[in-house]
Amino acid sequence: MGQLKRTLSVLLKNLIGTIIFLFLYLIANLLTEVITNPTYHDIIKFLNSNIFLIFGIIILSVLSELFWVLNFPFNLPAPFFSATFGVLVVELVLQITRFIENLTNTELAFLNKSVINIIYTIVFLAVLILGYIMIMMDIMNPKVIKSKRSHTEEKDEDKKEMDEIKQTIRKDKEDKNKGTEKNKLKKKKKR
Repeated sequence: MGQLKRTLSVLLKNLIGTIIFLFLYLIANLLTEVITNPTYHDIIKFLNSNIFLIFGIIILSVLSELFWVLNFPFNLPAPFFSATFGVLVVELVLQITRFIENLTNTELAFLNKSVINIIYTIVFLAVLILGYIMIMMDIMNPKVIKSKRSHTEEKDEDKKEMDEIKQTIRKDKEDKNKGTEKNKLKKKKKR
């Protein structure tokens, strides 16, 4: 039940975010009729030309989050989706950089094709490897697995542990009281 709640939470959160983005995107496009600033029009053209990239990022983000919520072995695709998401984010950053270069009539010399390909490869492999390391750590570390359980399960376990501790303390007090009562009886008998 906890996993279903987390999955629905991820879907709902991303759906709300996407709806807000679409609403703002629509308003920004409608404002081009009112606003005559050429820079604003260039920004909207940039957004329009990269809308498929942005939606790709949104979809991969949702898929990645959904798979990360699942327990092993169902979370195995998560690092792949996260790595692909990372590459698309790098592509968007590069597109923004190119847009700013065009807007300011400057050029960044280090952004040639071979450097960009190396950046893509490093980002993809780093995110992929780190993702699988995280999954392996989840499998090997029971505390991490425990942290994925629902909040109510953790509360119930905490309550049980507290009850056991209280019961142990009560027993210790009773044993001490019995011990002191026995000592008092022994002292009285000796007199």
